[in-house]
Amino acid sequence: MNNVGLMFRPNTVTLALLVGGLVAFSPLSTDMYVPAFPALTESFGTEIGLVTLTLSLYLWAFAFSQLIYGPLSDRYGRKPALLAGLTLYVVTSIACALAPNIETLIVARFFQAIGACAGQVIGRAIIRDLHDGTAATKMLAYITVLMGATSMISPVSGGYLSVWLGWRAIFWFLTAYGIVFTLIIALGWKESNKNLDRNAIQPARTLRTFGSLLRDRVFTSYTISLSFFFAALFTYISSGPFVFIGVFGLEPQQFGLVFTAIASVFITSSMIMGRISHRVNVDRIYARAIVAAAFGGILMGIVSVSAYANIYTIVASFMIVTFSFGFMMPVSFSSALAPHAKIAGSASSLMGFLNSMFGAFAGALIGVLFNDTAGPTGIMIGVYCFLGMASYFILRPRAKSESQQPA
Repeated sequence: MNNVGLMFRPNTVTLALLVGGLVAFSPLSTDMYVPAFPALTESFGTEIGLVTLTLSLYLWAFAFSQLIYGPLSDRYGRKPALLAGLTLYVVTSIACALAPNIETLIVARFFQAIGACAGQVIGRAIIRDLHDGTAATKMLAYITVLMGATSMISPVSGGYLSVWLGWRAIFWFLTAYGIVFTLIIALGWKESNKNLDRNAIQPARTLRTFGSLLRDRVFTSYTISLSFFFAALFTYISSGPFVFIGVFGLEPQQFGLVFTAIASVFITSSMIMGRISHRVNVDRIYARAIVAAAFGGILMGIVSVSAYANIYTIVASFMIVTFSFGFMMPVSFSSALAPHAKIAGSASSLMGFLNSMFGAFAGALIGVLFNDTAGPTGIMIGVYCFLGMASYFILRPRAKSESQQPA
């Protein structure tokens, strides 16, 4: 039997819920407070650029700290690294809730990201510790469903909390969430990494490991292409409140419902991927999904600068992107990590780092380009989706690797 707690054995719902909850720290910490952006602007008497900085700097910190957690978890184990990150998350969430000004909130969010990323990096590494091949794809698909459900619920919950109790209530909720998972890991989880590497955190070794991953065309084709779609996603997350609330006149709660509708198609496609993963060629599925996503993104770019730009056309075109993304995400993670069992933490770190870096850049860029219309948002999403498709077909290896063969 794998050296994990009895409650969290491989291929069980409880393990999926645990890892899904850990991975959900990321969407919870971004999506839940996004509907409160206008309230934050008013509360602190500040400008949009500083408010969006609480998201973009969060993403930069999230990106770089992933490079630390993977090697740490390869060296010391998943549990110690997780507990360190979760403890930091709880402390900094309290600091966010108590922030007296926007500058303090920006700093607190920066360090909150360093804590939050532990769940995402180490959660994926745990799945690779306990599963491989189609089993890993299936588990990651269902975990992606949980992520999508979190993204669906978070904006609605955040919108209502912001209206009823004020934006600070959002961060008190995140504090409680962090405490719950800290206790679960501390009391109910045993180590899953059986291949502790004493040299994993040596700088030269870490750089060589990352270099070998970047030379692997399977790893890079999935990672880079998915990273462009993360850029599209965070363009939407960063500018969505200002487009739908500021431009189209929705209330925060109504924006949450729009977010929910978009997330629902992501959940649906992720569930389908989980059901069919054992009997399809995942490389072929990924290729078809990425073409569909590019079509949706380009369509959104065209619509956003046309006379047909409205809530319905923007949402419908972006739904094509998110529906395709639900197929892409679990396949990308499982296929990129499959050949790297002994360095799963480091591989998860590098993949997460690149995803987040692309997202952080896109979030910062749209803050500069936003002009009180839907145009910049739609155009940039279209560009990123096209680049994601192009990078995959350019980078993918000519011959299929073993990890890409159908079951």
